[in-house]
Amino acid sequence: MLAAGQTIKLLKGTIAVDVDFITSQCYLRPNDVVILAGSLVEDMGNLYSDLDVYVITDELRSSDMIDIGRHHRVLTVERDIARKGCTPKQVLLIHTVLPQSKIKVDVEFKTRKEFSSLFDEVRSMHAYACDNLAMMSKRLKPRDEFIIHRLFNCSAIINESALQDLKSQLSLPQYAYLSYRWFASDFSVLLDLLGAWHQGRIDLAADLARELVVLEMTGFLCLLGVTNIRRKWLLVYVEQTEMDATIKQRFLESFFFQGADSPQQKVAHVEKSLDLIDDIYDASRPLLERLPNPSGAQALAKLRQEVHLDPAGGEEYVEMEYNFRAKPYGQKGTPTRLLLPPLGAGTLT
Repeated sequence: MLAAGQTIKLLKGTIAVDVDFITSQCYLRPNDVVILAGSLVEDMGNLYSDLDVYVITDELRSSDMIDIGRHHRVLTVERDIARKGCTPKQVLLIHTVLPQSKIKVDVEFKTRKEFSSLFDEVRSMHAYACDNLAMMSKRLKPRDEFIIHRLFNCSAIINESALQDLKSQLSLPQYAYLSYRWFASDFSVLLDLLGAWHQGRIDLAADLARELVVLEMTGFLCLLGVTNIRRKWLLVYVEQTEMDATIKQRFLESFFFQGADSPQQKVAHVEKSLDLIDDIYDASRPLLERLPNPSGAQALAKLRQEVHLDPAGGEEYVEMEYNFRAKPYGQKGTPTRLLLPPLGAGTLT
């Protein structure tokens, strides 16, 4: 835990942050927890990044308790900008600029009760994910996903013991499987890809193949312990996370459309991207088996039952969906590239 009067060095020592300055922006109360988080704390940011501060407290502050003139901007829980003389409202965020810098300090207030409700929601959603393998139709709000990542990737300024108690209330293995399910085996994108290919729209098909690879890699990173699922940081985590070197290299080739200039090369890009997805599934399987969720034969049997519940589904469609969604759980089916219909056979005239 950092102490009063201490200076925090960020960006390899190029930025110095006074702990007393941070705490002076927090309107502290007894038993509050204060943490520093965000890309600067994780050593991924730059001189234009925000510094995220969270005050975990028993009760939100009222805007009439805030010296609004000291700050760049104050936002209420309704996302209104608080101004002097306005009707008092609960404060969500205080924006302040770090002296002699371009770095904005975001101080966000969140109550222990809100964290408790969020953790209950994660547990409930994890149970739903385990009971519904064919489709994951529930997801947290983006801001709640951010705070979970930051809670587990932060530096405590005040009350580190209470922070550890709070973190112990959330199961990271449960969250890993839940976040994996938000991205992996997106059958709708596969169908869009097959449709574009069938129409001969090779540029769109190439882009959708890349999108599928991005989704599968994001899910794979979740299984590898990454809790930051924001798209803008994907390349950073691919670079930093230990994984099979060939998977990493093939991902970068697909992501940057390397060697995919001509129509023939774009065809190869689509096929190679689908092969990569199958290999990511193979690499995901042992990781899934270590998490608290259905896996292996149990998952395959449950998934088979789920996709056949819809009597209106055609047999060919149902089998295609099952084989695609079942691959991470060990189904040895048709390579995904062989699902591609004849290129351009469905061109509209």
